[in-house]
Amino acid sequence: SIYNISEEIEDEIGKNIGLLNTQVLKKVNENVTNLNEVKEKLKHYDFHDFGKEENIKYPDEINKIKNDIKTVDQQIDHHINKLEEIKKKSGRHIDEIKGKIDKLEKVTDKTIYSKDPKEIEEKIKNIVTKIDEKKNIYNKINKLLDEISEIEKDNTSLEKVKDINLSYGKSLGKLFLDQIDEEKRKAEYMIKTMEAYIDDLDNIKNKSQEIEKEMNINMDVNKEMKVLNISHDYGKIYHTISKNHEEKISDIHKNSLKIIQEFSTESDINNIKNDLQRNVSESKNHNNYINQSLSKIANLYNILKLNKIKKIIDKVREYTNEIEKNNKNINAELSNSKTLIKKLEDDLNLKECKSKIESTIDDKDIDGCINNITDLKTYILNEENNINTYFKN
Repeated sequence: SIYNISEEIEDEIGKNIGLLNTQVLKKVNENVTNLNEVKEKLKHYDFHDFGKEENIKYPDEINKIKNDIKTVDQQIDHHINKLEEIKKKSGRHIDEIKGKIDKLEKVTDKTIYSKDPKEIEEKIKNIVTKIDEKKNIYNKINKLLDEISEIEKDNTSLEKVKDINLSYGKSLGKLFLDQIDEEKRKAEYMIKTMEAYIDDLDNIKNKSQEIEKEMNINMDVNKEMKVLNISHDYGKIYHTISKNHEEKISDIHKNSLKIIQEFSTESDINNIKNDLQRNVSESKNHNNYINQSLSKIANLYNILKLNKIKKIIDKVREYTNEIEKNNKNINAELSNSKTLIKKLEDDLNLKECKSKIESTIDDKDIDGCINNITDLKTYILNEENNINTYFKN
């Protein structure tokens, strides 16, 4: 009958409304979940690695990324709020069915046997009204699905997230590559310093041989190295080891550059960051080994240099003591010379001889004076010989 057919149509529309509402709820929940995941990903962009606000690296790039993240976050919130509102609207439409349509009288099997034309007309009117109401609600809920589709089609936020991922990845890669570059420069500088020390060590050995001849000093460089249990190619061994570590740092630099060049919008930031951080750490470890080698060579250089200086100072001190001793002896001899001169000047016999020679006396007096002069001459010659002997020594 027409009544049964109408009820079937009404029930079918009701079922479709229920399915449509379920679909709306499912799509809303899926999209909200996806958008919240994107929001969560945005929180993972850590800017602490770039330094504090007042001293941040690449400020223009980082500030742009931060602003983009803020914009995308706001867009996502807008979409989530819109989806939640769609969910509420769909629920209100379901409540509307219960509120309006359930008030209309439902046609029962008894209606078939009713012969009252007015009653039959009223029943038909009720059925048509309920069908129209349900169709109207179905269309409204279906429009909500269209709104959800529009939100899903809006890829602006997702594309922006990809751009953010790429920009952040490049900045992060640049940051860590700069750190590896710094370690590379440190390694080069330390090895150059090491080479300078090795050259100086060779000079110490060569100069030590010259000093041994010129100053009559036993430098004993080889003996000192033997006591220190150090071979003659000590510096070259550590230099070779350090060059190997420097090469490792260069390899790390190439590997890091490759990681950065292969970075894309889809790359996992955390994995990239972990790889680059590990490369920085390994570079620093290699430099620690180079620094240890440099310290050992520098210590050997300082030990040999200080010992050489000490031996030269000891020899100079020996010369100084000898000079002081000679000065004292010279002063003593000078004092003796003055005493001799004074003695000669004050010698009364000599003065007496002089007066006798100038006057008329006999030969005996003259012979006595000559003997006195001869004795004084012998004394003077002896003193002169003593002084000459001292200065020759």
